[in-house]
This record gives sequence, structure tokens and C-alpha cells, in this order.
Amino acid sequence: MRRKFWVMIIAVPVVLVACEAVYWQITAERLRSGYQAWAAEQVAEGWGVESAPPSIGGWPRTAVVTVPNLTLRHAGPTIPGDLNLASAGVNLSVSMLDPTTLGLSLTGPVHVRAAGLPDVIVTAQETVASVPLQQTAPQSVALHARGLRLDSATGSWHMTVGLLNAQAEIAAAAPADQTHPSVRFSISSEAIALPAVVKWPLGTNISSLSADGKMNGPLPDTQDVTRWAEAWRDGGGSLEITHLAMGWDRWD
Repeated sequence: MRRKFWVMIIAVPVVLVACEAVYWQITAERLRSGYQAWAAEQVAEGWGVESAPPSIGGWPRTAVVTVPNLTLRHAGPTIPGDLNLASAGVNLSVSMLDPTTLGLSLTGPVHVRAAGLPDVIVTAQETVASVPLQQTAPQSVALHARGLRLDSATGSWHMTVGLLNAQAEIAAAAPADQTHPSVRFSISSEAIALPAVVKWPLGTNISSLSADGKMNGPLPDTQDVTRWAEAWRDGGGSLEITHLAMGWDRWD
């Protein structure tokens, strides 16, 4: 009898660990297949998507899919226009304790070039975006960055942001009237050092900058940038800033 008792004492945690391992494996594989489906959708919509083969990790607390050398390219007059984005790596993660939220974090520098402008290199001590996996109304996106730095690839200028937090809520469906917000957003940042190559009227240091606002009216379906802006304007679209605050440190 005592032998059976001890067998059960040992078997219970073993079974629990095995169940957790299976749950983690299923979650990680679903996350990897989800990324692959997303990449295929972007290619179908005209994007160029390239990366090294994704790998899984993070056991036991988190399911993580690491996508090395991710490159996104888009060209043409449609939104977002000409865009090249190359990242050393991106981590997609889901916590086993909160499997309803997808986290995205960068693992190295990101090169961004848009609309024929010079290449900009983005680095950060920490960059995390979170998106709910469940479809909700409105859909929300959150961004947290710490130690953010933007460098010109030619080395002619740079700027830094000590802390950046941004939140956006996007209506799942077109609003019923022109005054109903399609997008609500909130941004707060601290310790901003502007590029020194520009003579700023109040100096290069901004201690804090925050803004809240909303975009009213329906968002058009067209992807041409000019036509999108015209259709949004003609449909009663407007941008409303409900809060704006800035602390500029001092004069030079």
C-alpha cells in the first residue's frame, strides 16, 4: 500500500510536467504556423517577406518563435508606399499564464528606409509591442520602448528617446457617423535628445512629450495614399488632439 502511495506521489508531478510540455509544444507550433500564415498573406498583398527559418523556444513559461533576419519590402503608390525594413531578428511570444496576448520584441538593430529617404538604423535596450490574439472591438495595440536610438546610416545625425509608450485602439468596423472615432491614440515619451545637426530654437533636449487624440470618420478601403487621404477628408474625416504637453529643457 505504501509503495502505491509513493508511486502516486511521484507520478502526479510527472504527469503535470508532461501535460505542460504538450501544452507548450502545441502553443509554440501554433505560433509558428500563425507567423507563416501571416507572411503568406503579406506576400499575397504585394509585400516581399524574407527570413531565416523560424525556431521555437522559451520553455517552460513562454512559447517563443524567433524569426532571424526578417526583411519586409513594399513598393508602389499604395499604403505604406516604398518601404524597406530589415531586422536582425524578431521574437514572437505568448505567455503560458496569459495565452491571449501576443508579444513582439526586437533582438537587434532594424534598418528602415521609406519613400526614397536615407537608411535609418533603429536600436533600443528594450522594444516590446503587444497585440490581443482574440478579435475584440476595438482592437488595441501597445508599444513600449526604452533606450531608443535612431542613427543615420551615413553617421550624419542621431537622436535618442529614453522612454516611449504608445497605445492605439482601432474600431473593428466603420463608424456609423463621421464624428465617431475610428482610431484613438495615446503617446508619452521622456528624455528626448534631438539631432544636434539642426539648430533647434529651444535646444536639443526635450524632457517630456505626450499627446492624446483620435481620428474621426470612416477609414477608406483604398490603398493609394493620395486617394486614401482625399476619401478620408471627403468622408468627413478629421484629426482631433485632445491633449498635448511638452517640456523643453532650456535654451541653448
